[in-house]
Amino acid sequence: MPGVRVSHIFICEARSGRLLPRTPGPAPKRGYCEQKDDGGIAVAEPGDTPVLLNDVAIGKLGIDGFVAVAEHKLDLSKKEFPRRAIKLFALSTWTPMDSMFRQQQRPDRYECEFECMWGYALPCRSFGFFDAMPYRTALSSSYAWIGETRAGLIFNVAPSQEKYQLTIEILGVVSPPYRLQVFLNGTKLIDNSQNAPRLEATFASHLLRSENNILELVSELDDKLGLSFAVKRISIRPTNQ
Repeated sequence: MPGVRVSHIFICEARSGRLLPRTPGPAPKRGYCEQKDDGGIAVAEPGDTPVLLNDVAIGKLGIDGFVAVAEHKLDLSKKEFPRRAIKLFALSTWTPMDSMFRQQQRPDRYECEFECMWGYALPCRSFGFFDAMPYRTALSSSYAWIGETRAGLIFNVAPSQEKYQLTIEILGVVSPPYRLQVFLNGTKLIDNSQNAPRLEATFASHLLRSENNILELVSELDDKLGLSFAVKRISIRPTNQ
């Protein structure tokens, strides 16, 4: 923020209390952060003893894209920021039709490809996932591991049909019970207990919202690896298309 100088910046995933970037290995040994009742923050680097931070400024990025700092709520689209920062935070004015790579995208469907490095898809708004990794040197050949018991995606969509289909493509599983539960805005869509490479569910479009839908994936992590499912792609689209 303008006029603010800081000595250290910590990024914490609020849903899991995980210190980012997420480190590999058993979940109990990863870094974490926790807000105390007195307003302080306890931060623990991977494998270290927690340190209590006082006199800190806490900024919370909400699902609506607003940042709340203390008692103030800042709209990143406002122009209180320096000119160079405004461009970084401003929403893109490009539409899919302006791009040779995204012309086929449609507002009534959503797809997360977990692309790695060379892809052209929009980044997935995810939580509880590790960064995407390639499994071979070719386009559309990457995946991301689920690294928290509750992981998921936040997305927008404009429903156009009565029925929709969720598809999850899985490359590998290390979760002990091979069980993945999937919830859309709080409604359970999948409760799978088999090692299937592809999971599907059909649901009514009224479960979808135009903005900030939450698709949550609940699984049990492997004790040693701290991973459960390797996910290649997740899509939500009308059943007749």
